[in-house]
Amino acid sequence: MARYLAMMLLLGVLAACSADPPPAAPPVKEKPTAGLLDEQMKAVDKAKQVEADAAERKRKMDEQIDGSSN
Repeated sequence: MARYLAMMLLLGVLAACSADPPPAAPPVKEKPTAGLLDEQMKAVDKAKQVEADAAERKRKMDEQIDGSSN
């Protein structure tokens, strides 16, 4: 009986150690996540737009001032 159990245990261990490697997992394609750089670039773009708006308002006010003084 002990031989039978030992033989079954040995066969079980040998069966678990197969020569074929497990199949490789397919690569996972992830969407790029918004990072710190993206947020900083958005902030810079917004600041440039605000600056351009302020410059346009100043230009219009300068034209009004120059036009009314003559």
